[in-house]
Amino acid sequence: MEFVNALTTEVTVETEHLLVGKAALPEIDEAFLDARYAALRGGDSEGSSGKAWQESLAMAAHFRSFDAYLISLPMWNFGVPYALKHYIDLITQPGALFEKRDGHLLGLCAGRPVCIVHASGGEYLSEDRASLQHTIPYLRTWLGFIGIGVIDVIDVSSTSEATTEPTDPEIISRVARRFAARLTDPRTTPHSSEFRRSDHA
Repeated sequence: MEFVNALTTEVTVETEHLLVGKAALPEIDEAFLDARYAALRGGDSEGSSGKAWQESLAMAAHFRSFDAYLISLPMWNFGVPYALKHYIDLITQPGALFEKRDGHLLGLCAGRPVCIVHASGGEYLSEDRASLQHTIPYLRTWLGFIGIGVIDVIDVSSTSEATTEPTDPEIISRVARRFAARLTDPRTTPHSSEFRRSDHA
């Protein structure tokens, strides 16, 4: 919430929260897979009677209706929580978040900035432990696949340590200012960045 509070001091925004761990996400069943593979082969899947498939298309359309995204998550066993992975698997569908054009896959969510707030109980920033950090690389790959290349990351590590210090408010404020600039002018700061607990202005 600190990031959202900082963001609203910079720009007027309307927000919607989705707690994927508590959302009633449909299960992927056989009808869902049949419709997905029909879509991947270029066939007509929109008329599929599969309830889960129709719900996933509606979820994907809702996802695309936003101008920007804030993803807040912990690391679970070196990766993303299963509920978030399930949500991503549901909405990442051909014709919904990506399409095949001229023989190439094209993401359909370009132009939308993303900020990831990531927490982990241990420290995975050092060179000898970086290979264990699969959360951020996975999210960067997925976001890039759906067309999003401008990503800010606030990484909060070692949260299980008794001596853990709160994230510097200036880091949150700095990312919020950058994010607000991208919302008001997509041409502003068109590069990705990563901020860690030890970073200072």
